[in-house]
Amino acid sequence: MEKKDIINEANELIEKECKDLVEFLKRKNKDYQASSFRGIKLLERNEARILDKIYRLLNECEGRQEMNFNEDTTKDLCGYLIIRIVLLKYGK
Repeated sequence: MEKKDIINEANELIEKECKDLVEFLKRKNKDYQASSFRGIKLLERNEARILDKIYRLLNECEGRQEMNFNEDTTKDLCGYLIIRIVLLKYGK
């Protein structure tokens, strides 16, 4: 496969996963009634959730040569990172 084909295929896969992540985040935001954007100490709560997901991923691979792929935890982590960007950028 040529380098250009690899880049195009990778870009298409990235775009697909980003679209899926947007739908995942919208669904979670609705299910949890936008709790990440309500209340006090939003950044601190968001940071705690990010750290929790990182530790969960690390614990899943502790003592193993290969890290197990946990799509739910990985999507949750990506979601909390995007929420952090929104909180920092828009002060929501």
